[in-house]
Amino acid sequence: MSDVGKTRNSPDYAAVQAEKDARKRIQRAAEEVTRAQIESQKRLDVLQEEYAQQSERLSLSNEGALQRQQQIGYENMRKIRDEQRRSHMRIEGEGKKREADLEQHYHARTYELETDGDRKLRDVQSRYAIQTDFEAAKGRQAVDHIQEDNRLQVERATVSSQKQQEDLSKQHSERFATMSATYVKASETAEEQFNDKLRNTITKQYKIINDMNQRGADDLKSLRHDTSHKLAAYRDRQGDPFYRLLNMDAEVWDDGKSYVIAARVPEHERENLSISFRGEKGVTLSGSRRNDEKLTLEDGRTRGTSAFQSFFESIPLDYPVDARSLARETDGDWVIFTVKKQGPHARKGPFQADVPARVVAERPDFPGNLPVAEKTPPPEDHDPEDPPLPSPATPGSRPLG
Repeated sequence: MSDVGKTRNSPDYAAVQAEKDARKRIQRAAEEVTRAQIESQKRLDVLQEEYAQQSERLSLSNEGALQRQQQIGYENMRKIRDEQRRSHMRIEGEGKKREADLEQHYHARTYELETDGDRKLRDVQSRYAIQTDFEAAKGRQAVDHIQEDNRLQVERATVSSQKQQEDLSKQHSERFATMSATYVKASETAEEQFNDKLRNTITKQYKIINDMNQRGADDLKSLRHDTSHKLAAYRDRQGDPFYRLLNMDAEVWDDGKSYVIAARVPEHERENLSISFRGEKGVTLSGSRRNDEKLTLEDGRTRGTSAFQSFFESIPLDYPVDARSLARETDGDWVIFTVKKQGPHARKGPFQADVPARVVAERPDFPGNLPVAEKTPPPEDHDPEDPPLPSPATPGSRPLG
């Protein structure tokens, strides 16, 4: 076996190789930590650029979109923090794991050297223990440095994000204040225009109402004046018996099988009283009277009056009647008519029906040849609320009454 082979198989050579392997692994771990740091920084830069673009778009949107974009920014920042926290934990875990692996490897290698070697191995371990501790401390220092860099980067990103958020909030506040001022000004302008239109409309409506009130007052005044003349003429005619409504005091009652109809008529007018049926459920009492008066004066003049009047009263019946069964009789000043009901409507036993309401007399329609008072305007000192003043009749006409 050559010297080279012996050297390679010696414990010192194995310790040197173990130290080299440990350094290489520590260097690879540091490189991986650096790459992870660079990748994390790139992701952070991309997210910051995206967040800046989103913030720029948010400044052009409305208030609702701004709030949503801010929420998205908060979510992105939270994701960045979570991702950095996870990356930091992952790097720290990998470093600890690699450190544990290295320590385990060193312990295993040391155990092999202790079992295979002798005092030289212990001497080698003694010589290189310091170096091993130094490398381990250096590795831990590198990990601590990486952790500190990551913490500083996170803090800088947080400060930058907070500043951007403050800028966006300030811009939003300024924009909201501008929009509020514009809205208040527009509201005041719209309210002023509305008030002007309302005042114009109210003025026009008041004018229309006043015109309508004036026309209504004029029409009412004219109607009162016309009605006062007609009422004066009507009151004058009421004193004349010729224009009075005749009341026959007609009554009707139901005795079960028949209707009994009674009317009070003077004896000298009974011959002119007749009864007729309107269909099968109504009856009409009608009659007429005539009066002729003649007077011879001392100077040979003769004065006379001839009057004719017809009258009627209609009475409704609840059931149809048989007109062929009509019977007539008199009892003092009363003329009594009896007419039977038709078939199934006849009942046994007396039955008193309700007395029907009197027929309301309509306003009389005076002949056109009757004298009518002329319409004369009331005097200036006459109050419209006072009773109308009587008007003189047409000259040459006969007064009513």
